[in-house]
Amino acid sequence: ILFSLIAKDRDIVLSEYTEYTGNFQALSRQILAKHPPQKMKSYLDPKKEYEFHCSSEGSLVFLCMTEINISRINIFTFLKQMAMNFKNTFSPQQIENSIAFGLNFQNTMKKMMDDFNREGHVDKAKALLPELIETKDITVENLNKILERGEKLDIIASKSKRLEGVSQTYKKHAVTYKRQQKCRHYRYVLIGLLVVGILGWLISSFICGFDYGDC
Repeated sequence: ILFSLIAKDRDIVLSEYTEYTGNFQALSRQILAKHPPQKMKSYLDPKKEYEFHCSSEGSLVFLCMTEINISRINIFTFLKQMAMNFKNTFSPQQIENSIAFGLNFQNTMKKMMDDFNREGHVDKAKALLPELIETKDITVENLNKILERGEKLDIIASKSKRLEGVSQTYKKHAVTYKRQQKCRHYRYVLIGLLVVGILGWLISSFICGFDYGDC
């Protein structure tokens, strides 16, 4: 597995991980926009070297890119396990309220990909998946039907310093998210103080009169 991604509403990427460079991240967005809901589907590179695999559950889409010689059953088992881990890590409210790259799941994605690439499959006994995936459940489509303007998949299949760039991107998004959370917290505190002040004034006015002549 070379690349994995989790998105919601087809256009909001919550988390992604890769150690490779190429245009596949941009192409994955085109796939997300056109992937049918509640489907397991593979998109085949015309050169027959790589495949994108998508599994959607509600508003969430779990996607990965692999070399072509990997069992689709194993890949979709991996995606199902990633979905379970993601939903066990974050609450529905966190997922619904999250902005792009607002949920830090990158380390888990890396570990799952490393484990799969080392073993070649997901241990179904340990995964405790609620359902078995069958070949008939997976549809396959040529990637040419998805790509725009005759684009071609490009990947540099060697690890690079792109990890540093990915880390910086996540750091930037995390700082922005924390700043938004801090502003929201201060706003709630200010509203709370205002409410307490108004209640205090009303109570004191009730006891002492609005002109405080009874005190």
